Amino acid sequence: MEENVNEEQIKIDHLNKWREKNVDPYPSEIKKDSTVEQARGMEGKTTSTAGRVVSLRSHGKSTFADITDESGKIQVYFKSDNLGEKYADLELIDTGDFISVEGEVFITKMGEVTILVHDFSLISKSIEPLPASWYGVKDIELRFRRRFLDLVVNEKAKETLNIRAKTISFLRRFMEDEGFVELETPILQPIPGVRRPDLLLRITTFSNMIFTFVLHQNFI
Repeated sequence: MEENVNEEQIKIDHLNKWREKNVDPYPSEIKKDSTVEQARGMEGKTTSTAGRVVSLRSHGKSTFADITDESGKIQVYFKSDNLGEKYADLELIDTGDFISVEGEVFITKMGEVTILVHDFSLISKSIEPLPASWYGVKDIELRFRRRFLDLVVNEKAKETLNIRAKTISFLRRFMEDEGFVELETPILQPIPGVRRPDLLLRITTFSNMIFTFVLHQNFI
């Protein structure tokens, strides 16, 4: 816990230093021409993308970092020769921060798709420390209480969430095409006052009879 408190204070100090430099740590506009996945296919071209910093590796006058967005992960390469005085701003970048980068996409000798950064900017300063991506969130109760932390570092959890969202979206479109109407109705709740998942309901009339078809999302 003490380590997390110290890391949080370091992030707050960096936040204050950005503001002292008259840099808005939470700008309303960012420069982004492509997603990370699109950038990975642009070898030899210059592009700009943005994402969360999940790792930083400094080697004197050069620094490597990995950034991720909703589409994937890519390595970015900062050189002091390219960035000049701005290279020093990397000292104020922490894991968890969101940055935008602009540069040329190339492939390293190790076969890693990388962006050689010509310019970068902070687009959202992270304050709360993130769990280690290697170990993830080990506390089961914490995983369920703070799902956003698990989703940041756990690719499997993120994939499961995407599959669930796409499945529900598909079923919702299918039911709508079949004439169902989506609504929430406390009348059908087994326990009054407790919100249940949405219900899909279709009502048709035939010979003065009303037929109701209900699909409960808990069955999905």
